[in-house]
Amino acid sequence: SHVSEILSNIWLQLSKELAGVTMCACDIIEETKIAQIFVDLASDDTSPYRDYSRHGIPFIIAYKNERPIKLFVDVLDKTHIMDFI
Repeated sequence: SHVSEILSNIWLQLSKELAGVTMCACDIIEETKIAQIFVDLASDDTSPYRDYSRHGIPFIIAYKNERPIKLFVDVLDKTHIMDFI
């Protein structure tokens, strides 16, 4: 998709500029099973990941020590993503 292409280019640029950051991508429009997992999280009151279930597209989840710590939503701008990281 067009959005995926934009994000891929931004993330490629950022990966060259930032040390110690790993960036991964998943197109949840194409990967419907993964998208369904996020939908299911919204109804799971016991999940520590529930806060990450409602979002727009695109979104970035920042992890530290294998746990989500921050959510970034809806902006396709390198500067804003860099500030988030």
